[in-house]
Amino acid sequence: MKKIIIATLGLFVAQIAFAQSCGAIQNQDRRSFCYAKTKGNPGMCGAIRNQDLRSYCYATLKGNKGMCGAIRNQDFRNECYANF
Repeated sequence: MKKIIIATLGLFVAQIAFAQSCGAIQNQDRRSFCYAKTKGNPGMCGAIRNQDLRSYCYATLKGNKGMCGAIRNQDFRNECYANF
């Protein structure tokens, strides 16, 4: 039980540190993606203005490979498919 608590606490601290590093990202869409990924919350992908990055965010966070097809940029679409 103690190991589980320590592991959970370590994960929480790592997420906080990662979230704080998201704030240092200058590009607003990339920063929004970072926060969405850190929190594991696909709902936060809606704040991303770039349609391809927004589609990538939804696809990866929802675990839905089919959503990669909405990405117009071929290289970025291939990167999305590579995540699955």
